[in-house]
Amino acid sequence: MQLASWNSVIWPIVAILGALYIPGAIGVRMLTVRGPERHGDCAYPVLRTLAWAPLLSVVVAAASGTAVYPLHIRWNWATYLVCYAIVLVVIAAIRMAVLAHERRKNPHIPRHKRTYALTYLREKVRNRRGTPAAPEPHGAFARVLPSVFGVLTAAVLIVARLVRHVPSPDQITQNYDTVFHTNVVANIVINGQASSLHALSPVRETYPIAFQQFAALGNLAAPSITVPAATMACWIAFAAIVYPISMLYLVRVICGRHMLTDFAAPALAAVAGGMPYLLLDWGTLYSMGTGQMLMPVLFAAAWRWFTVTWNRGARACWAGIGWMLLGTAAVSFAHFRVMMTFLLLVIPVFLYWCVQFGKYIRHRYGKRALRITLSCVVLAIVLVFLAGLAVFARMYLVNNTRPISSHLNGGQAQVTDTWGSAIMRFLTGTPINSLGQHMPVDWILAVLLAIAIVSIVALRTPWRRWGLLFLGSYVLLGIICVASAATMADWAKIITALWYKDQRRPFSAWAMVAIPLVCIGLIAFTDWWDTRMRTRKSVVRAIPRTLFCVLTVLCVLVSPQANAMAASVGTTMQFAQDGQDAPMLTQDEYLLLKRLAKDVPAQDTIVADPWNGSGFALAVGDRSLFYPHLAMVWDEDHAYLASHLDQIETDPRVCQILDQYHLRWYLDMGGSFMPSPQHAVFEGMDNVPHSALKLVDSQGRAALYEITACPVH
Repeated sequence: MQLASWNSVIWPIVAILGALYIPGAIGVRMLTVRGPERHGDCAYPVLRTLAWAPLLSVVVAAASGTAVYPLHIRWNWATYLVCYAIVLVVIAAIRMAVLAHERRKNPHIPRHKRTYALTYLREKVRNRRGTPAAPEPHGAFARVLPSVFGVLTAAVLIVARLVRHVPSPDQITQNYDTVFHTNVVANIVINGQASSLHALSPVRETYPIAFQQFAALGNLAAPSITVPAATMACWIAFAAIVYPISMLYLVRVICGRHMLTDFAAPALAAVAGGMPYLLLDWGTLYSMGTGQMLMPVLFAAAWRWFTVTWNRGARACWAGIGWMLLGTAAVSFAHFRVMMTFLLLVIPVFLYWCVQFGKYIRHRYGKRALRITLSCVVLAIVLVFLAGLAVFARMYLVNNTRPISSHLNGGQAQVTDTWGSAIMRFLTGTPINSLGQHMPVDWILAVLLAIAIVSIVALRTPWRRWGLLFLGSYVLLGIICVASAATMADWAKIITALWYKDQRRPFSAWAMVAIPLVCIGLIAFTDWWDTRMRTRKSVVRAIPRTLFCVLTVLCVLVSPQANAMAASVGTTMQFAQDGQDAPMLTQDEYLLLKRLAKDVPAQDTIVADPWNGSGFALAVGDRSLFYPHLAMVWDEDHAYLASHLDQIETDPRVCQILDQYHLRWYLDMGGSFMPSPQHAVFEGMDNVPHSALKLVDSQGRAALYEITACPVH
């Protein structure tokens, strides 16, 4: 048995994309409000559908998995599609009810005019001017070509860099969290349990597992591949397709349709800020990475509502709120902590809306209404602040047995830079990898960003207002990232606590802020240049656009930072050398795990030290472990067996526990991959006498034994 090839995950990737986009596109099209008020992002129905379809699918998957769990129904493809069909029927019923209400409210308007805005507008054009000339057949294709080319460029480069540095999809990131995430996927595949409230009992109950659900669907579509390979296929689907489309949608909502930004937005998503490899390299944060890849769509919905839709009538206002709620649910189901980053970045545009709303209140209802509104808002802010202050005082002042300084001191929270270095890294979009090493600076992108910021601040263009709002989000994100990287002061721990003072988590949003900044600034500069050079030849006017396009292509193709980040992922996923305990698995040990099903019956459970890599037995070999995770609160039997298994020939209680739980298999894969006090309980598994065991299978130093000292009846 060998490691899987990348060709083996093509079908799972296609299946996962189908699960995300086909039913999701149908649902989004049914949810889309169409009528004479159609405007803004609704003017791009295909892009809107492609952007929102994965979010709707994530919500349906997570909700269906939680809903069927108490009914003891397995969650799989059939369950997912049936639940989606029910959701679509409900959406259709609601839509029909809304249309029936409109027909009763406006009986004089023909149905097709009330339902389809484009048909209505075309009718008016024909009646007023006669039948217009048909558009050129290649016009629509030419308009979408930059977007398609940008998304395909990003997808190809993301996959190519990954495949170049990771030889097989069977390779996994060799760290603590990977055991949990891959075993969650295996639990869904084997047991059909996909509830976020019971993620992996008894290891952890509540955890967002939407990403793992789609990875499980990929494994169910191709049962011959392992769970780690299916998980990698799912990551590719989100990182190479969903993420670039999300970035394209965000920039399109803010900037409109421009050839340069339609290409640059998705293409730069493949290289900016270490994404999409950053969270894959650090701690296997599949769920958080998924939320980060979906967040641009939610931010676009919030941006649109706070800047335009809230004042476009009741129907458009409530529709915008509905889309924001859908986006909030999707990002939260992916990983609720990503919402903390969203709330941070949305502050500037929210403050802008507050000012505009105040002007609206004053204009329509007078100064007194404005004063009352402001008083209520200030009172609410003060109450929230006082509540937070009370919680803080209770935790750290009244009960000060554990001061702030004793919190957030783990490896992820350590200082990695001086103040100057941290600021410069953020300004240039330079992340650190899982080893704390600084990645190379992407100077082309840094120059583009600098030009964009100067253009936004210095040039008086219509884009200045939107650019300054994004610049505000950029500064807020910078404060969190720099404080996480440069100091261990108490105030820094307070403001970064929602991200565990882990600079990589907020830094993963750098691209989501920087790419729109670049696009807004470049549009502002090219518009200013066109105005100044309007009397010159078209070749002169095209110089900035041509130069920016060339720089973008160069940045995407030869990015030293993206190449280094992908290489870091490859290092993180390397197998341990033969005979070594760190990282977790050698290739021989992995291949032995893949063969477990050949010898161990499906209903049997294996005894092994989870700290030596055998914790992957469920994910790789489809067989359950008596110790399902590295660190848990073990009951008396688990703790006793772990500490005394080496006394199997002399301690009758060891055989009693083995017999009680029907344990007849022992897996030996060396020692712990890292020193830890939590591993002390497993010291009794280090030297189990071979006279009590019968060798069944082995590869390298990894060996599967049948326990013969006390047969299980």
